[in-house]
Amino acid sequence: MAWLRTVWFVLKFLFSRPADEEFLAMSAKKLFFLAVAFLAVFFVSRLFLVPLARASSHVIDEFTRTVANGWGTSTSGHAWVISSGSASSFAVNGEYGTISLANTSNRGLYVPGVQFTNTSVLSRVRINKALNTSATVTITFAARIQTPLNTEYRPSVTFRGNGLNSVVGLRKIVNGTQTALTTDTTAPNTVFVENVDYLVRTEVIGSNPTTVRIKVWRANLSEPTSWTLSATDNEPVLQNAGSSGIMTYPVNIDSAVFPVQAQFDNYSTENSVILPSPTPTPTPFLHTHLSDTFSRNLYDTWGNAEIGGVYTIFSGSQSTYSVEEGEGRVLLENNNRTKVYRCLRLSLRKSSYAGKV
Repeated sequence: MAWLRTVWFVLKFLFSRPADEEFLAMSAKKLFFLAVAFLAVFFVSRLFLVPLARASSHVIDEFTRTVANGWGTSTSGHAWVISSGSASSFAVNGEYGTISLANTSNRGLYVPGVQFTNTSVLSRVRINKALNTSATVTITFAARIQTPLNTEYRPSVTFRGNGLNSVVGLRKIVNGTQTALTTDTTAPNTVFVENVDYLVRTEVIGSNPTTVRIKVWRANLSEPTSWTLSATDNEPVLQNAGSSGIMTYPVNIDSAVFPVQAQFDNYSTENSVILPSPTPTPTPFLHTHLSDTFSRNLYDTWGNAEIGGVYTIFSGSQSTYSVEEGEGRVLLENNNRTKVYRCLRLSLRKSSYAGKV
């Protein structure tokens, strides 16, 4: 076989005489063809196999590329598609995916190539300019986006320029009509500061009902253990799988501040696995059937236990049983030598489950 012949030539080259010119010429040819084959395999794998492997079922984007007029293709190999706004509003600068903001104008993108029913999103977000006190910027991480657009769930965070904590909300959009799933609330420790990174995690999981929830925190702090806001919904058209995306909506930004960007990094979505609720383990309780501290003096019997009734002798002589000095005793005789075996205080308990006897 070819690989065996190659090994043979290499071994011969290593142990042959330097003067063997014919062999050296043949070895050079072999090495040349091996190098060509290696390069061919390398370039084929880079062109075809690597992109296929990268196009996973999870959307991951680290925004390490440079793109104008859009966001191009994510780190995981999925294409971002603009859903609203002009292409010039979107770019990737090698560190962040950016959206240039315009007052009262929705601008957003989504990834149509991946659709989940149970979606978990985590993203880093910041705004690169200070906001005047009346300005707000709402960032939405949409899930279950249906085709045609304008039907989706919208967990969102609104950053405010008035020095107060950000506001989180949960909404659904059905054919363009927006409905709040619950009352908005504030997220602790999320007062807006320009060029400071915040982390947003959202989940849209389950069907009939669907649970929609969100949490927000500063990137230099630990992730909160509980969700900032959660709600359930049964909207029929939204109980199916859908795409995920990002949308921005600013209000009252002072014109002197523009241009203003919302900047995103370390964006990821995955198909959340809903584990079945575990069957609760019944809490055992201890039921005392027999308890005795032997706080009595008796001979030829052990008498009555404190809990459990009368001791009954079923073997041995009565005279070998006694209760003395807080002990139940049994006197045993062996080879004409008397030994006393002292019984410990007895407390027998039976483990049982609540509701059972």
